Amino acid sequence: MGHRCLNVVEVQQTIFVEVLDKPRGKGTLAKLARTCHRTLSNTALNVLWARLPSITYLIRCLPPELWEIEGHNMACSRVFPSSTPTDHAKTFRRLMLHSDWKIFFSYSSRVRSLSGFGGMGSCASLDLSGTTHRCLTVHRF
Repeated sequence: MGHRCLNVVEVQQTIFVEVLDKPRGKGTLAKLARTCHRTLSNTALNVLWARLPSITYLIRCLPPELWEIEGHNMACSRVFPSSTPTDHAKTFRRLMLHSDWKIFFSYSSRVRSLSGFGGMGSCASLDLSGTTHRCLTVHRF
């Protein structure tokens, strides 16, 4: 990969944070996240997932047969959702499997800031069903 300084994760991160703030920055980073170069991919994923406006982005990465939003299956994007998720009721359609939790944790471990979660009114704005909320907050490996 080109110049040696580009092999330094901190340098990549600085560049990718700048790219993220540009028009079509998320799309550019999503493309970098799908590259074969593991370091570029991991750094791009870390920058993409660092700050989320809603837990819905994490939920959308789970298998579509697991979730239901107002009677519709979830659309899924494994890198980063391209559209802004709406805050409609999210409920389980089946029990979560270990493999589902592995997917959830693989992305949630990259999150450093989650808006609208944990403050006043956060449950109302997320509109998670009671079962969904309990499962996400009680589950432990």
